Amino acid sequence: MKRHVRLMIAGAVAAAMGISAAAADEEPPFLGSDYGKNDLPLRESIGGAVMLIRTLGHIFERVGVLPEDDVIRVAAGPVVRLDMLVEYNGQTATSTCTATIVAPTLILTNHHCVPGRHKILKASILINYEEEDDPDAIRLEVETEPAATSGEMDFSFVRIKEPLPDGVQPLPFTPEEVSPGSRLIMIHHPAGRPKMMTQFDCRAHNKQSGQAFELRHVCDTLPGSSGGLLVNSALRPVGLHHTGGLRENDPESYNTATRMTAIREALESLTQPTGSATATPAVSSVTAPVAATPSSTTASQRTASTPPARAQTAPQNAIGGIGGQSADEAARATANSINDILN
Repeated sequence: MKRHVRLMIAGAVAAAMGISAAAADEEPPFLGSDYGKNDLPLRESIGGAVMLIRTLGHIFERVGVLPEDDVIRVAAGPVVRLDMLVEYNGQTATSTCTATIVAPTLILTNHHCVPGRHKILKASILINYEEEDDPDAIRLEVETEPAATSGEMDFSFVRIKEPLPDGVQPLPFTPEEVSPGSRLIMIHHPAGRPKMMTQFDCRAHNKQSGQAFELRHVCDTLPGSSGGLLVNSALRPVGLHHTGGLRENDPESYNTATRMTAIREALESLTQPTGSATATPAVSSVTAPVAATPSSTTASQRTASTPPARAQTAPQNAIGGIGGQSADEAARATANSINDILN
């Protein structure tokens, strides 16, 4: 019964939004003039989702109502809203995702957020955005292209262009594995709203299969949740949410994340000399956008406001050499740099 009720709510979210997930992928939900605003105006395309967030407070709980020293609120501190000003149909538009500060100079988000499908003109993160009209929210600029990325695994490390404010602590990047059925908590900015936590019936799916780096889960999400942080009961990072797939009255359906352990392993594999790396999906360090590797999920399942990564002429594992470096050397140099920062 509990599962049925939760799936009914998921269906109600889609119905109230008045658009399909595919439609959300096709058009960013906010105007270009909305970029840089903390409290994003309610537009027709996203208003239904926002109203449901306010109504279903037992599913999308505000992190900001917790005491400042609460362990969940502290663990949620590095999770930020990622805003992007993009070109769309000859005009500008604003998209939002979720990201996590994993080092003083790096955030971790989805590949389909950055570099995304549309050209990103500006990008920034909103730190400590826990309430509307939050006076403690701080905006910092980030790069519009990733430092390292994987389309297949749908993750990107993006550099922060400004120093972190005092008191902002990055997430200790010490990922853990997760067992089927395990309890999870998701920290995210659904529909670009203040930081939320999803705990209600939030757990790893009982059936885990598919790609080894995939984590199937049944935590409720909305557009803007992409890049959301999944933690276990010990509040250790386990997953990076990227794709929605829950269907009403279908207990076999699930959302999809990338296992944090797999992201770490992918980076570490690149630090090995050519020929000694283990078989992992392609990870690129980039000086120009790279193409997304086609995945088994469809565009209609994406939960972010921005669409899947845009197509490029270069293959994903092609890396622009830096100062005469080969592609392999450039990739290893970037991976080593990121690993050093994360350590």
